[in-house]
Amino acid sequence: MTIQNWPPAWEPIGRFDDFQQPTNLRGISLQRTIFSARRFGLLLSPEQEQGRMFTQQNREELETQGVTVVKNVISEEDCDRHQQFFRNWLKKFSEGQWPQTSNSLIQGYSSGHLQPAWEVRLRAKPVFAQVWGTHKLLTSMDFIAIGRPPEDGEEKFWAEGDNWLHVGQSADRVGLHAYQVPVGCKIDENP
Repeated sequence: MTIQNWPPAWEPIGRFDDFQQPTNLRGISLQRTIFSARRFGLLLSPEQEQGRMFTQQNREELETQGVTVVKNVISEEDCDRHQQFFRNWLKKFSEGQWPQTSNSLIQGYSSGHLQPAWEVRLRAKPVFAQVWGTHKLLTSMDFIAIGRPPEDGEEKFWAEGDNWLHVGQSADRVGLHAYQVPVGCKIDENP
């Protein structure tokens, strides 16, 4: 099924069946939705992007160690704003209740489509454009992660012999084709 007749602000970049076994696209695997950053106007312009947050050192670390940290993708002010949004969102649940989670991951409630989740994805996109060498990227809308403090004892934090070792790439495809990336905003102890 070819993507057609989408609003101009959206950028169709392939066919739905291409996303199951993409051979000509590079980027993060699409699970549910394609959305253009232009829709929210949150991406950095090419001129702003010249700052190149993803450095040669980041590339070398990623290639040799499989992990790197790219700092200052999200401003401190934006982190504070996103934290406040999620605090307010959590208040909508019944007193003493918490959204259903698995390993601190919240998949329900359309949480992956909340405004801060979109803003974080779109702010991180220039880094991925630098990693993959293209702006035509695909991403998944899986979940958000909000962890309770382990000392509260409300959520399993760690148990000996228990782990969640997994890979974020399909075993059906050969070679590197995806990166999983957490974006962390530390929550102040005394909001």
